[in-house]
Amino acid sequence: MTRLKIQNSNVVISIILCCYNSEKYLEETLQSIVDQTFKNWELIIVNDGSQDNTLKILSEFVNSNKHLRITLINQTNQGLADSRNNAIEIANSNWIAIIDHDDLWLPEKLEIQYDLINKNKNCFLFFSDFYLFNNKSIKSRFEVSKEKDGFIPYKLNLNKINGYRNLIKYGCFIGSSTVIFNKEVLKFVGNFDGSYKFITDYVFFIKISEKFDILASPEPLSKWRSHNDQTTLKMNNSYFFEMFNFYLKLYFKNNISFNIKMRIILKHLRLIVSFLINKNDENRI
Repeated sequence: MTRLKIQNSNVVISIILCCYNSEKYLEETLQSIVDQTFKNWELIIVNDGSQDNTLKILSEFVNSNKHLRITLINQTNQGLADSRNNAIEIANSNWIAIIDHDDLWLPEKLEIQYDLINKNKNCFLFFSDFYLFNNKSIKSRFEVSKEKDGFIPYKLNLNKINGYRNLIKYGCFIGSSTVIFNKEVLKFVGNFDGSYKFITDYVFFIKISEKFDILASPEPLSKWRSHNDQTTLKMNNSYFFEMFNFYLKLYFKNNISFNIKMRIILKHLRLIVSFLINKNDENRI
């Protein structure tokens, strides 16, 4: 693993960007970071063994922005969870902001969330609404939740165990690129779990919400790009296996109410139906 570090000083927010074969959208993502109105940040980038032009793009970006606090880690492929853990380990700030390589931040994202941090000292993870967009349309994720599932995330009770139960009840309504969290929580919940490939974020957010207050803000602060290359869109057998086993572990936890356990059973049934539909579609191809 090689590491290129530019300027090290005290920072308020450490931004984590992990990349794997990210050349298509990477420059837009990097520009959305540079355009932040809040300037007291460092950027830690992990190139996770990319085989395209990702490293070239990143190296050029670092060299042309030597006035910024940037650390570039170039490593053999380890997966998203371990890449994030490697970046967090060397972060100079307690506050960690995540951005995925194909997403975009609105310019005021960090400024708004830093203000929320200062006003909500008991919260250790913050997230917001975000825009879902592709070449054809753009819409709010929270509005989709309201229309499709009948709930609005920022109106839910997300204090400690309630946030935990609502994440189990409704699924992962937290967009990873909207998240900023205090890394002190890792002492109590552990790192991102590398045994999960498809749901590592969901598992991490559930572990935090079980022990700490989290807070949602209603304004969209990032854009989540929908495209065919996304891992989250490739609903293969491994994804269903991960979800099924994770919910099974949750079912046998002592602090889950009867109603939530019924929700978990329904989720298992839906997963099985989705899996069967997915397999049927594959057989038709």
